[in-house]
Amino acid sequence: MKKILLPIIAAILLNACQLFEQEIDLDKIKNPDKVIFEMYPNFQLERMYVEDLNYDEFLDYEIIGYDKFDNYIEAYFIHNGEDSDTYTYMTGDDYWNDYEGYSEYYENVEEYFEGMEDVSSVEEIFYQDVNTDGIEDALVVSHYTSDDYYSIDVYIFVGSDKGFEYFGLGEMHYPSSEEEFGVFKTIAFEEEYFTIELAESGKWERYITFKYDAYENDFLLHQDGGKVWNEQGELEIDELLTEDDFGYKYFYEFMPDDSDVFSLRLGYWVNNTTQLLEALGSNRIIHIQQGDYILNDLNALPAEARSNFNSTTDWSTFYSTDAYTYQGWGPGNKSEIALTLVNLRNTTFIGEGDVRFIVDNELVSVLRIENCAKLDFENIYMVHDVGQTCGANVLDIFYSDEIEFEYCVFDGSGEIGVLAEACYSAYFTNCDFTNCTNGAIDFSDSDAIFDYCNFNNNSIYSSLVGAYGYSSLDFYDCSFTNNEANAREISEETYLFYADDDAYIYLDSYSIIENNSVNKQLNDRNNVTLP
Repeated sequence: MKKILLPIIAAILLNACQLFEQEIDLDKIKNPDKVIFEMYPNFQLERMYVEDLNYDEFLDYEIIGYDKFDNYIEAYFIHNGEDSDTYTYMTGDDYWNDYEGYSEYYENVEEYFEGMEDVSSVEEIFYQDVNTDGIEDALVVSHYTSDDYYSIDVYIFVGSDKGFEYFGLGEMHYPSSEEEFGVFKTIAFEEEYFTIELAESGKWERYITFKYDAYENDFLLHQDGGKVWNEQGELEIDELLTEDDFGYKYFYEFMPDDSDVFSLRLGYWVNNTTQLLEALGSNRIIHIQQGDYILNDLNALPAEARSNFNSTTDWSTFYSTDAYTYQGWGPGNKSEIALTLVNLRNTTFIGEGDVRFIVDNELVSVLRIENCAKLDFENIYMVHDVGQTCGANVLDIFYSDEIEFEYCVFDGSGEIGVLAEACYSAYFTNCDFTNCTNGAIDFSDSDAIFDYCNFNNNSIYSSLVGAYGYSSLDFYDCSFTNNEANAREISEETYLFYADDDAYIYLDSYSIIENNSVNKQLNDRNNVTLP
């Protein structure tokens, strides 16, 4: 069934001896994905569906993701019926073995979609024997949109003498400013192969071929490729990838945003702040050449922005595009302007060499991110370059999903390294948080994973790591050293780790806590787990 995607909120975990019991009370753990996190260290949630899997009129949970070794994990929580508040945990293999009896057959495949409000419509149906058993199957094409992406969804129904049985769903995400179904062209068939053809005129074409594997009794990705034209109409990408490139990939786990399949994203190379601003947009890879990028340099902004700024009289947005906004106070405060990335999707920022994002004003954050999804930042040093302590954070993130940072440095000399509100599935790996005045990170109603990160030489006003509201922060192989209570203004209590009643902080046994000076390491052992 089409999905109802849940945000990952904080949860109270069951202890280890409870995890492998068959009956689990989800009211106690609040989120089933948390059980999976405990079963599989470093579990990376790909998606979670809520649907009535066994047709008993009670919602069940399907959780899909990967463990630390990149092994595919599929888990199910099946509601135990009308007189129960518990769920039965099952592995993917157990579910498919035990629930074959719940198969439902349709004389008309459109019956499957009745009442599914999150499916825009059934656009086209193709009838073809795709599994080569001599019985006609059905491929149903629908169009799905969300705040994060557009998708052509293809549902496979396998035919039999009982009717059509739902087999699986493949999601063909695509970058487009249009929410129309027009990017879908057709599905072409040849024996056990079928190819989904997508195109946006003058911008890109994509051809995704799957084949039926009789041994697996499943459909595997066979080829993925296409063409991309730049804004000048020049062909920039013409590529075809095969199984030698992407390996073994099933139809139902195909997500075109993955890096190991053909990418529709164009590349941009920038050398200064002006070029960086010009390159901002969704579905692209921005290569940032070595150097300092002063993000509050008014002279680097477009002429219209500079003109608007001169007529600004109080703190307000004086310039905005589809990709970013600038706020400021007006002519008397030329350096007190703040950049916010807005509404970006599927964009990667790569620092080529020593790259620094800088602001030279102590009262504005280095960077703000709002209402964005699937952003990656690699090898970027973010810092207040003011030569003194300051009163603003390094990075602020609001209402965003799947924001990732790799080999980045958050150098404070100011308030907090990273402040996040309503930010889901954030990921930090090999990052440094240092020189922050009032703590390293502060997350509210958000969740994040930190791998191989260092939290060193920070001052603490209240906590080094703060989790508030429904937040969940997991740390693996991280170090917390040489952090101390803020000498300027010590609060009643200072903690290394602070979690609200509905928040949770977890450190694995490989994390290191040394040479820190605070009143207490943690505020609540029920909500903070330390090595």
